[in-house]
Amino acid sequence: MIESFLKLHSNPARPLGLAYSGGADSRYLLERLLPFQGALFFRLHLLHVEHSLRPSSCLEAEEAERVAKAYGLPFHKETLDPKALTGNIEAACRARRYGFFEEVAKEEGLQSVCTAHHADD
Repeated sequence: MIESFLKLHSNPARPLGLAYSGGADSRYLLERLLPFQGALFFRLHLLHVEHSLRPSSCLEAEEAERVAKAYGLPFHKETLDPKALTGNIEAACRARRYGFFEEVAKEEGLQSVCTAHHADD
């Protein structure tokens, strides 16, 4: 299914982004996208947002960076300051997260940024 989608919608000359949290969904999608790097898209970039809402968030960011390095992928990270966000914290984090994805996509010429979700997300 992923291969069929990429063949129809991907530009082999441009890089592709992956929003990578380190959770099961984004790890799964990473493993499914890697075999197509260089064939159906130029290069995969990992994008990670450290929300700073849990004590473990910095460890998750470090692990995401290790994964990117292990695969030789460009890594982009944004660290949020929850105290600087106003209103509903989840909505504010989501807005900033997608804003970051858009910024990196423009800067790096990404054709799109893939996100991974399961049915309960």
